[in-house]
Amino acid sequence: MFHTNNSFNSSTYTTTVAGSAAGQVLLFTPTSTGTYYFGFHAISPSNQWYIYLDDVQVTEQPAPACPQPTAIVVSGITTTSATVAFNGPTNSTAYKVIYVPKGTTPTATSPSVSATASPVTLTGLNSNTNYDVYVQATCGTSGS
Repeated sequence: MFHTNNSFNSSTYTTTVAGSAAGQVLLFTPTSTGTYYFGFHAISPSNQWYIYLDDVQVTEQPAPACPQPTAIVVSGITTTSATVAFNGPTNSTAYKVIYVPKGTTPTATSPSVSATASPVTLTGLNSNTNYDVYVQATCGTSGS
């Protein structure tokens, strides 16, 4: 299967499923506007004449109300603190930086720091401990 946002031209398409596509689900994020064309191209090494397509569905899902922060960078690491910088969505009103020992799943009671902007300084860290850091944005009443 392939997709393109140009009128069909075999040199401008992007292959999205190669090989056997049986049972494949394809997810991709298109540009914010435009028309997309979807196509199927099959090559049979044994010169078979048929291609069977069944249950092909294209659905559009709305963009999240509060996109996830991106470009998360941890710097200024000391034995008990670190600085976390990130790019937040433009409609964010607050952030929650959650930090847990590496490999630990965060919970509602995990340590965190609330902030209104980047960067955020984490303090009270344990020396010789690696951490996983998560940044959650709040946009109005929804979070990411």
